Amino acid sequence: RGSRGELNKWRAELQHSPKQQYIAGTHAVRVLNWAVEEGFLTEHHCHRLARLYRVDRSEIVWTRADRAAVDAIAPDWVRRLFCVACETGLRPVDLVRLTMAHSEATPNARRLRVRTSKWGRVAHTPVTPAPAEVIDSTPAGRLLILTNASGNALTEYRASEGLRQRQDKAGMSSELRLQDARGTAATPIQTISSNTST
Repeated sequence: RGSRGELNKWRAELQHSPKQQYIAGTHAVRVLNWAVEEGFLTEHHCHRLARLYRVDRSEIVWTRADRAAVDAIAPDWVRRLFCVACETGLRPVDLVRLTMAHSEATPNARRLRVRTSKWGRVAHTPVTPAPAEVIDSTPAGRLLILTNASGNALTEYRASEGLRQRQDKAGMSSELRLQDARGTAATPIQTISSNTST
C-alpha cells in the first residue's frame, strides 16, 4: 500500500507543471493496470489518484468578429468546418466523422444525431440555418459532410491545423482553438436561457 505514497511523492516533483503531474500519474496507473492484467502483479493500490490538472476554457469563445476574420480568408472547406463547429458544439473528432446519415428530419426542422466519441452516447443537435446550408451544399454522392479541399476525409489534427493556419494568416491570437467552438455554440443558448428566466 505504500506504493501509492511513493507515486504521489514522485508526482509532487512535477508540481511546477500540473499538466505533467496529471499525465505522469495517468501513465503510471496504465502501466500498473497492464501489469495486473498480464499477471506480473496480483493487485495495485494506485487507483483513482487525485486529479491535479483541470482545464476550464468555458469563457474562451470565438466572437462574431473572429469568425468573420477567418471566413474572409479561409478556403471553402475550412469555412464549412468552422461553421458547423461553431453552430453545433461538436468535438473535432466527431465533426470529421459527420455523414449525411447523421442529418435527420424532425417534425419542425432537422437535427444531427451523433454517437459521441468521448462518452459513446447519442447526442441530438439542432441544425440551425448556417449548418443547414453546409449540409445542403454537400455534393451529391459524398458521404462525409466535412472534408478537405480534395473531398477526402479529414483527421482531427488536420481540421484543427487548417483553422490554425488561417488564424495565423489573419494575425489572430493562437489562444483560440477549434475545440473552443464548443463553448461558442453554447454561449447563445445560455444567453437565451438567462433572458427568458428574467
